[in-house]
Amino acid sequence: MPNITELKDAISTKTVNLFLLTMATAGIYPILWLYRNGPVIESITKNKIFDSVFIIWLAVCAGLGGALAGSGEEALDIIAGLFSIGAIVLYVVWAFKAKTVLQEYALNEHKIDLRMNGFYTFLFTVYYINYCMNDLPEAKRKQEILTGNKAAAPAAAPAAAPAAAPAAAPAAAPAAAPAAAPAAAPAAAPAAAPAAAPAAAPAAAPAAAPAEE
Repeated sequence: MPNITELKDAISTKTVNLFLLTMATAGIYPILWLYRNGPVIESITKNKIFDSVFIIWLAVCAGLGGALAGSGEEALDIIAGLFSIGAIVLYVVWAFKAKTVLQEYALNEHKIDLRMNGFYTFLFTVYYINYCMNDLPEAKRKQEILTGNKAAAPAAAPAAAPAAAPAAAPAAAPAAAPAAAPAAAPAAAPAAAPAAAPAAAPAAAPAAAPAEE
């Protein structure tokens, strides 16, 4: 597997420097950058972007657009505008093709899902492509951290729940103590028989009448 910094090291251009050189050379430097680095990018990514003829047409459009601008003649100004628009379109076309090549390279060679913003690609063209190439090592580092965290913490399977201790069978309910039979009602004490009525004392026999004399 190629080194993730190979593309960055081969291009060796900071995006800020690329922008400043563009300003200093009145827009010529990006064309030189493409001419010099296009083959390098294709060699490392093993994908074709465009051949040198594309770069030549881009240079022609940019050059004529700049040369004819401000001539004071309306017709020439219109032609200059058309050439300038053509150069911009070619930059955009190159940028989107390079975006596709760079994403395939990152995925196939380094297993990186490189997300590149389409709007930025359209707006900043070659500058954004250069930025993304320089950012490849950082993109890989972030992805490794994310995938590492996911692998390390595979939803830790909750420790196998200890075999559910059979819910301690509620202590066998003590055999229902038979509702304490109400203490056997004391044998109904036979109502104390009313003391036997004293045998009717025979009416004291009246003293025997004195024997008649």
